[in-house]
Amino acid sequence: MPSGRACLAIMVLWVVMTQDLIRRDVLPNLILGAPPDFRTLSQRGESRTSHWMLLASDSRGQFTERPVGEVFTQTKRRTDGSMRLESKASLHASFLLQDSPLKMLEGPSREPLQDTRLEIIGSCEVDQSGNLDSFRVVVREDLVPPTDLLLIKGLLKGDHIAVETETLIPLLSGTKEIPYRPHSMVENALGPIDMMPGLQVGQRWESRVANPLTGKVDTGTAEVVGKQHIQWNQNPVPTFVVLTKTGPLSARTWVRTDGLVLRQEVPLLVVKLVLERVPELRRDTP
Repeated sequence: MPSGRACLAIMVLWVVMTQDLIRRDVLPNLILGAPPDFRTLSQRGESRTSHWMLLASDSRGQFTERPVGEVFTQTKRRTDGSMRLESKASLHASFLLQDSPLKMLEGPSREPLQDTRLEIIGSCEVDQSGNLDSFRVVVREDLVPPTDLLLIKGLLKGDHIAVETETLIPLLSGTKEIPYRPHSMVENALGPIDMMPGLQVGQRWESRVANPLTGKVDTGTAEVVGKQHIQWNQNPVPTFVVLTKTGPLSARTWVRTDGLVLRQEVPLLVVKLVLERVPELRRDTP
């Protein structure tokens, strides 16, 4: 049996560790409110469709943002309380190289690369309790007939998600398991969730993003780091700024104070993509 001093040391260590756990994981939710998740989204009764412009610049923001495609997202809420999120993105792949360091891939003749149009189609099923059921993301070359280049699909199994990736390159295909926290969101990088209600500065949560441009499901942390006015729909609009970090990359999302997502970054190593909501006068305009 440990000595009295050893017992005291163990008790002090346990108190310190418990205090840190409560401070990190419990107090923020009690003080600031729970961060956005599938449960809060499923409790909002309306279905909606959103339109986004897909813009690109170099990763350091030194070039003017230029349009490279568009995205349509749809939230379908069923009478049983379950929810389906759908998205369809159209992307001109060669446009990503314009005004960026990757333009050197055109070769010494300086002939422009042939335009390749990609479609990224995503879906996500959420059950009545606000938990992920499954998700699927397909990258397809817009040909006749269309050619599937990449498939990412995930299925909730208990406390983890079984993720399977299929590509034309065998080395990039495979399966993996990632932990799943109840009600937490799994997002499609090119199919943004259009609402994040109840944000408060200081909230922090784990983020999982299926990225169809890398074929990976990235895990990171998201935090509401402050407030900022941005120009949207020809007006300055107050927003919360959510900073998401995954490895060496970080991205920002600007969310209007009523929870409407207005703008979202999709960072890559050389090119930065930006999704900007197209205003709908009746629903989106304050």
